[in-house]
Parts: sequence; structure tokens; C-alpha cells
Amino acid sequence: MEQQDWDLVHAYLQEATPAQWHIYVARSNYDDNGAALQWLIDNPQIDRATALMIYWNLGAEWYAQFDDSDDLYEAQRERVAMLRLIEERYPDYYANQGIWFDPKHSDGTRPGDYADITQKRAIPAKMLEATTGSEYVDTENPDGYDEGLPLELVERIYDRDD
Repeated sequence: MEQQDWDLVHAYLQEATPAQWHIYVARSNYDDNGAALQWLIDNPQIDRATALMIYWNLGAEWYAQFDDSDDLYEAQRERVAMLRLIEERYPDYYANQGIWFDPKHSDGTRPGDYADITQKRAIPAKMLEATTGSEYVDTENPDGYDEGLPLELVERIYDRDD
């Protein structure tokens, strides 16, 4: 993500609500949003449900086939570092804003999606459990969003890129 685009996304994330962070995590493109994901992972105000969704959407189960001795590409090492940080912080570091999320019923990557891969590192049990929140955030078809961002912001980014 270019610096000017990141500046716009960062400004949005700083003002976003917990539900908007959750939508961003669910719908954004994980190939080009490392800075935004890291900002969210480091933000103790995101809901623990959002942190858990980041964890699974980063490919936690797929990365469980690697350990610290494996030779990984830089991007893979960055993802593994994010996963370990979330594991370390979850759930106590993150806020309980009341959002519900069950990794077993996610629209993204779920436990069991990589059952055929031999894991060198077990997924911690706490990362497999649904959160206790009662608020359901519609991440499947949120109105007014594209790639997890409000349409107005997406248009500003696209207009800037033209």
C-alpha cells in the first residue's frame, strides 16, 4: 500500500468504531494491508473478536506447519510474528466490546481448513473458542463498504490513483 493510501486508511481506522474495525478485518485484502493489520493488532481497543478474526484470516492453521527453525520468506515471517503476538495478547490485551465471533463459523479461514497439513505447532485452545459477545456484526454483505472500507474512502483512494 502506498504511503498516501495508508495515510487515508490510517486516518479512517483511528476514527472507526469497533464494528467498523471488525468489517475492515473481515473484508480487506490481506495481501496489501500489513500496516493496517499491525496497527489493529497493536490497538488494545479492538474487540477480542476482531483480534481472533485477524488471527484466523492470517492463516493461523496453515502457518502451524512451521516452527522457528524453518526458513520462511520475509512476508511469511511477518505473518508468523503477527500470529504469535495475537496468541500472546489474546484475550486479555484486547477490549471486550461485545462483538460475537466463532472461528468455526467464519466467512474466512476456519479451524479444520488445513486438516491435511502436519502441524509443528499446536493452535492454542483459546484461539478455537467463540467469543462471548452478543453483538453480531454483518461482515458477509456490509452495505456501503468495499474491501472493508467505506465507499467514499475507496473512491478517494481510486480517484487519487488515477
